[in-house]
Amino acid sequence: MKEKGFFEKAFDDMKENAKKQKKIDKENFDEIKADSKERFEKAKKVDSDFQEFKNAKGIKEKAKVVVSHIERDGKKVAEENRENHKKMHGPINWEIIVTFIIGIIGALIMGFGMSKIMVGKPSNVDMLIGIITGVLGLIICVLNYPIYTHINDAKK
Repeated sequence: MKEKGFFEKAFDDMKENAKKQKKIDKENFDEIKADSKERFEKAKKVDSDFQEFKNAKGIKEKAKVVVSHIERDGKKVAEENRENHKKMHGPINWEIIVTFIIGIIGALIMGFGMSKIMVGKPSNVDMLIGIITGVLGLIICVLNYPIYTHINDAKK
């Protein structure tokens, strides 16, 4: 007896959930149908550019139409890109660019000093030049952050 009541309740719950799901599915279907109809109507509209191309007589005239459309659209795209670039990027942070350049120069100088010491059999002069330039490059790299903070503080 208890099992029968259990199964009846389970089947009733399934019926109720199926009705709810059917209602949700119908709403979703109606939304998709309306969106599809809107897209279809938009796609049916005649493109004026295509009509202009279609009405042009001869290859030369069609080419002129295409070139004029490319120029027009190119200008529009370039303007949109400029606007998007301004939105996406703020002003250039020259402090960071300067510190990158200083860091690269310091690393190159340090690398030159290391290569003077490590390549082949260095003479005493090469060893001395390598150590001095390597330490100089290392000092430039180490001082890069204080240079950045000084430039940044001076800007404020």
